Amino acid sequence: MKTDAGHTYLLIRRAQQRYTLLLAVVLGITSCAIPVLPTGGPQDKEPPVIIDATPKAESVNVSTDHVRIVFSEFVDQASFAQAIAVTPAFDRPLQYKWRKNRVDITFPEPLRDNTTYILTIDTKLRDVNRVALTQPITFAFATGPVINRGKIAGRVIEPLEGTGVASFDVFAYALADSTLPDSLPDSPAYRIQTDDQGAFAFDYMSEQPYFVVALRDLNRNRMPDGIEPFAVPPVPIIYADTTSPDGALTWLVTKTDTISPKIQRVRALSNQRFMLRLSESIQITRRDPALWSLKDSVSNQTFPIEDIYLYPEDPKQIYIKTAELFATTHLLQAGGLSDSTGNPVDTTAITFRPSANPDTLQLRFLGFQPENLSPNEIGASVLPPDINAGIRLNQAVTPETLAGFVTVQDSTQTPQAFESRSTDGSIYELTFPDLPAGMPFTVQVDGAGVGAPDTTYTKLFQQLTDENLGELRGQLIAADSVGQAVVELYPTTRPVARERIAVETPDTSGTFVFSRLPDKSQYRFRAFQDYNANLRWDGGQLLPYQNAEPLAWYSDSLQVRARWEQTLSDTLKIEQR
Repeated sequence: MKTDAGHTYLLIRRAQQRYTLLLAVVLGITSCAIPVLPTGGPQDKEPPVIIDATPKAESVNVSTDHVRIVFSEFVDQASFAQAIAVTPAFDRPLQYKWRKNRVDITFPEPLRDNTTYILTIDTKLRDVNRVALTQPITFAFATGPVINRGKIAGRVIEPLEGTGVASFDVFAYALADSTLPDSLPDSPAYRIQTDDQGAFAFDYMSEQPYFVVALRDLNRNRMPDGIEPFAVPPVPIIYADTTSPDGALTWLVTKTDTISPKIQRVRALSNQRFMLRLSESIQITRRDPALWSLKDSVSNQTFPIEDIYLYPEDPKQIYIKTAELFATTHLLQAGGLSDSTGNPVDTTAITFRPSANPDTLQLRFLGFQPENLSPNEIGASVLPPDINAGIRLNQAVTPETLAGFVTVQDSTQTPQAFESRSTDGSIYELTFPDLPAGMPFTVQVDGAGVGAPDTTYTKLFQQLTDENLGELRGQLIAADSVGQAVVELYPTTRPVARERIAVETPDTSGTFVFSRLPDKSQYRFRAFQDYNANLRWDGGQLLPYQNAEPLAWYSDSLQVRARWEQTLSDTLKIEQR
């Protein structure tokens, strides 16, 4: 019995070993057939490159129905399909056949005679480790004996700081002559993308004039439309020739918004309060209930709007307080609202039904304003020039109501009269006509008036005086005599670094001065030639063509010293474009 049992055990063990070996072979074959990400080793940071192509780059007299490309590594196939473009384009899509790091691209129709074909692989291409190209790959071949050699180069930059914009599409529209048409062709003749420094270079172009547009092509229709960011060419007509372009031409990115904000929906909060959701962020240009219209749609009875307010953290929503409404359908027309570019809100009437529930929203104190002010040696929050102390509430109130729970005292405990104002109905700025300059003062909020009867909120403030302020001075040279040169001042500290705080126009000698700036604060400068005298930089328009206003930047930030006049070491120069 032992021998039989032992013999049986050996048979079972040998069968298990043969199965294990067979499984290992099968798995080994399978693992060889499917590319997988390597484990261990240094992190892959290098984008893929083309190590071989058929036909070869710049080949002539090519007759083929496909192109073969071999990459240095495995690439993400989906990203390749999005990244590749062929010029001239085909009416039908390309076909792809992959084998490891090699792809065969089959053309959907025969190639044209005596034509230069350009294959561009843009920065959407990624390898299997998600490492993307930093600049487009371009190669070309010709079906005739000659390959095109036209070139155009330039750089796309953002207008605030003058830095390059990466992965921005650039389209070249072919023109019959040097006359700019009233409308663009249906599609561009050539397309390229900017590299990580914003530079681009067209090559292998037909030698003729072009209208060259830079575009953030969000909908991928290869046409400038809607509110997509774009950049007009620095000159309307650019000729592609065989000389090497120096890339000195710059395209300044801008955005045109001519679409009015629309009310998307109304949410009834009570029989006296409702919220509007808009299609984009808005601002209250005039907080005047008389600009609004509210009617019962059946009786045509008009109901007064008592107040309007919004919260800065969600500028797509605005709240309306009204007289008590019936639970019937009402018609509402908005007024006094616009988007950030000044487009007024759509005044088309919208219908809604108020809630039957009574309004129970209690007034609440949400904090002192501005937030995140630095304290001085006595613990007072320091207010820069032209910035007022304030409070934030959860809803709009009248000045009389606010004065019922807010009091102000100076450092001698003397009560101070104040005036209040609010542009958004939730943040109320306080001004003090009799407060001595620079004297510390305390703002006190009685909690009994804001739903917290056993609480008193206090905050000590102090406005900066001339003893704590300095000046920044500089010199500007403008090559263009059209319009007025303008210099803008920006703080370097984010997130407010994109918001200018002051603007000056130089005198006849080119000198500009920014006064009453807080000690130790840092700023940078931007200047532009203001063609339309609106004191705002304008990026031009495509058709009818209008050039962007020329820009100049002061690259270094400058720190203010109290009671000192700091001077820029370099002259700001606005070059003629």
